[in-house]
Amino acid sequence: MTRPTRRRLTGPGLSLLALLLGLVGTARADNPDPEKRTKAELERLRLELATAKAALNTTRNELEATRKHLAENKGKLARTEADLKAARKSLAEVSSARDTLRRQLDEEKAHRREDRARLEQASKDLARSQAALVLAGKDVARSQDALTATRKELARAEKSLVAVTGEREGLRKQLGTTRQELARAEQKLTEAAGEREGLRKQLAVTRAGQLAAEAKADELNKGLLAARQSLAEMTRGRDEAVKELAAERERETAAEQKIKLAGGALTDAKATLAATQAQVTELRQALDRSKTRLNDCAIPRPLQGRARFVIEVPTPDAKLYVDGKLFTQGDGKVIREFTTARLQPGKAYTLDLRVDAVRAGRPLRAERQVLFQADTEQRLCLPPVDEPVRAAQD
Repeated sequence: MTRPTRRRLTGPGLSLLALLLGLVGTARADNPDPEKRTKAELERLRLELATAKAALNTTRNELEATRKHLAENKGKLARTEADLKAARKSLAEVSSARDTLRRQLDEEKAHRREDRARLEQASKDLARSQAALVLAGKDVARSQDALTATRKELARAEKSLVAVTGEREGLRKQLGTTRQELARAEQKLTEAAGEREGLRKQLAVTRAGQLAAEAKADELNKGLLAARQSLAEMTRGRDEAVKELAAERERETAAEQKIKLAGGALTDAKATLAATQAQVTELRQALDRSKTRLNDCAIPRPLQGRARFVIEVPTPDAKLYVDGKLFTQGDGKVIREFTTARLQPGKAYTLDLRVDAVRAGRPLRAERQVLFQADTEQRLCLPPVDEPVRAAQD
C-alpha cells in the first residue's frame, strides 16, 4: 500500500491561501456577522482559485510545448553536426585542390602584375597631362581676371572722362558768359573813356561819379582775372583728362595683347587636352578589350565527377586541338565548350590544348597544358590576355 503524496502549494496557490487566511482573520475580528461575510469571501476566493488553476494548466501546456520544441531542436542539432562532418570532409578535399590552384594563381598574378605596371604607367602619363591642363587653365583664368580688371578700369576711366567732359562744357558756358560780361565791360569802359574827356570840364561836379566808375572798372578787371584763372584751370583739367585717356588706351592695348597671349595658351592647352583625351580613349579601349577577354581561372562546380572547359580563341575560324585531336564542336564561335568523362575525385589530370589561327594573313599558334580535377570549370583564353602568339611552325 502506497502512501499518498502531498502536493506542496507554490506560486499562485500559496498566495491565494495566504490571502484567504488573512481575509478570514480580518472578518472574524471586524465583522459582527462573520459567517455570512466568510461565506461570501470563500465563494470569491474559490472563483479566484479556479482562475489560478486554469492559468496553472495553461502554463503546464506551454511547458510541455517547450519540451517538444527542445526535442525537435536536439534532432536538428544532430543533423547539423552530421552536415558539419560532411562539410569538413569536403573542406579537406577543397584544401587539396586549393594547393593546385595556388600555383595557377601565382602564374596569373605574374601576368596581372605586368598589366598593372602598364596601367600605372598610363595613369601617371594621364596625371601629368591633367596637371599640365590644370596649369594651363589657371593661366587662362589669371588672364581672364586681368582682362576683367582692365575692362573695369577702362569703364571707370570712361565715366571719369564723361564727367570731365561735362565739367568742361560747364566751364565753356561760364567762359562764354564771362566773355560777354567782359565785352560789355569793355564797351562801358570805352564809353566811360569817351565821356571822361567831356567830364573833365565837369570834374569838380562829377568827381564822385568818376570815382564810382573807376571802382566799377576795378571790379570788372577782377572778374576778368578770375575768368582767365578759371580758363587756365579748365585747360589743365583737359590736359590731365587727355593724359588719362592716353594711359587707358595704353592699358587697353596691353590687355588686348594679354588676351591674344592667353588665347594662344588656351589653344595650346586645348591641343594638349585633345591629345590627352585621345590617349585616355585609347587606354580605355585597351582596358575594355582586356575586360571582355576571359580570365584564366578554375571554379568549383557540382558536375558529378566531370570537368568542364570554357575556352576563348582569338578568331571564330580558329582551330582547337585537345590532346593533339581536332575539336570541331563550336566551330565558327569564339567561345568553345566541352565536358570530360567522369574523373576520379581528388586526382589531378593534365590536358594539352593548342590553337591555330590566321591573323593579318599570318598563321599563329598558341599552346597550353592545363592541370585540372573533377568537379571544376576551367575558364581559359588562348592565347592569354596581352601575351603575343608565335607564328605556327609546320
